[in-house]
Parts: sequence; C-alpha cells; structure tokens
Amino acid sequence: MEPLSFRTEIHPMKYTFKINHTHKLLFIGSCFADNLSKKLNQHKFNTLNNPFGVLFNPASIAQRINDILFKKNYDENDLTYYNEEWISFKHHGSFSNPDKQKCLHQINSKLKESKIFIKNVDFVFITLGTSIAYQLKSSKEIVSNCHKFPASHFVKVFLSADESLKLLYDCIINVNKINPNVKIIFTLSPIRYIKDDFIENSLSKAHLRIAIHELTKKFSSVFYFPAFEILMDDLRDYRFYNPDKIHPSETAIDYMWNFFSQAFFNAETMKCNNYIKDINMALLHKPKNKDSQLYKLFKDKQLKKVYNIMQSYPYLDFKNEIKFFST
Repeated sequence: MEPLSFRTEIHPMKYTFKINHTHKLLFIGSCFADNLSKKLNQHKFNTLNNPFGVLFNPASIAQRINDILFKKNYDENDLTYYNEEWISFKHHGSFSNPDKQKCLHQINSKLKESKIFIKNVDFVFITLGTSIAYQLKSSKEIVSNCHKFPASHFVKVFLSADESLKLLYDCIINVNKINPNVKIIFTLSPIRYIKDDFIENSLSKAHLRIAIHELTKKFSSVFYFPAFEILMDDLRDYRFYNPDKIHPSETAIDYMWNFFSQAFFNAETMKCNNYIKDINMALLHKPKNKDSQLYKLFKDKQLKKVYNIMQSYPYLDFKNEIKFFST
C-alpha cells in the first residue's frame, strides 16, 4: 500500500547551467524579486536588486531595462513635485526626496551602477507581477509607480499577452546586443494583486505566463523558474502566507529558496552556502555578557571559521564579519 500524500509536489527543474558565487546577478521586477535577491545577498552572491525599486508590469520593466542600456541620465524633466517632495513616475517612492538634487543624485547613482553591472552580468532575473498598468494622462506613459496621485490622473490599461511579449522581446534583443552571453530567467510573482478584482488578477497572471512561455521558445538564453506554481500548486495553503493572505510567509520563502538552490546550485556552491549560513547564525548570537571570556572564545572560534572559508573561497567578501568577530 502506497503512503498517503496530502499535497502535489513540484520537483526541481533541470537547467543546462549552474549559478555560483563568482557570477553577477541582476534582479528586477516585483517584490518577489526582493525575496530571492535577499536570500542570495545573505549567502554572499554578487547581486544588484531592483535599481528603480519594485516594478510590477512588463511595460515598466522593459522600459526601465532600456533606460539602463540607453538613457544617459535622468534630469529635472523626469521629476514631479507632489506632497512636498520630488518624485519620479519611473521609480519607487524610496527615491523621492524633498530636495530635487538629492532625488536626482540617488536616481542617477543607481542608473550609473546598473549600466556598469549589466555589461558583465551573467544572469538577469525578471519577476513579472501584473499585466494591469496605469497610464499617465498628461504624458501617455505607463508609470512604474502612481505615488498616490489622484486616480483621475491615470487611465487603467490591461496589457495583453501579445503586448507584453512584444515589449519584453524587444528589451531582450537590446540586452543581448550589449551582453550576448547573459542568461535571462523569468519568474511570475505568486503574489496576487487583488486590489481591484480576483478575476482580473487571474487573467493578468495568465497573460504574463503566456508571454513568458513564448519568450522561452524564441530565445535559447531565456528560461522560466516556477515560483508561481510552487506557491499556488505545491504549497497551496494559507499556512504559507502572511496574515494578509497575499504575501508568502518566511516558511514559504525558505521553501522557495531550497527549491531554487536545488535547481541552480551544484554541490560545491551548496556547501559554501552552508558555511556562510553557519556564520550568519553566529552573527545573530546574543550573549548574556559581551565582556565574558566565554563570548570572547566564541568570537575567536567564529573568526577562525571565517578565515578558513576565505581560504577555500577567496572571492567572497567577509570584511564586516571579520570586523564584528575581531572587536
């Protein structure tokens, strides 16, 4: 008699390549991209995450990638003064600032960093969130962020699968001209955008999934990671969501990270990740007495671990850890 099964499991996908700590990875898209890049940062991977802040729709994502490739700088014409601060409809609110020059400096610093990074990036992860977008009436441009402007300033648009495909196809062509060796991995955010309607969310995700599928057929360098299916079909339970019942819980993110690791890392990379995880756990240690001899011995032990890891993986940066365990 076969054991009872209470869920449908998705088995790790096999890719023709592996990712390791010497690679450069760019993440762009919805807040789910933040979840994955955060895990990679914790494990010392060389990443650049959302240089414009979170982006949700394929038009904004394609346009911002094209900005990295072709736009020299943002200027005052790209900013709008609203609610006592300068904002950019191309950027997340974290870039907004009451000082116009500080706002532009932060925006252009990230643009400059992105231009350098993308020329030699090995992997670009693009996470699509929704095909529902908002077009600014005054400029006819689809915005990346509405910044709580009155709804009367915008027209709601629903990007079809073909429209999303065309935008992203042209964007990938442009990236390949700058960096022909890059691999692009799409994910579809499992986070539901239900502010307007559950039915619209389902249709939106379907359009995006079709567009991604067509892109993987058109480009040998484009791949798909099933984040959407893992949460919606494998975990498939509100236990794996935050109290808002929309965003994945830490348990779900950890499960996704394990799936990601098995799909993209070889045994050596996973071994390195385990060493780094051990050091990260030690950094969280809260001693009762920081001046005790016991805690000093603990830090000395961790410092030796760090130096041993550096001997095996000299390309990893442990400056902060060495400073922490040395003081």
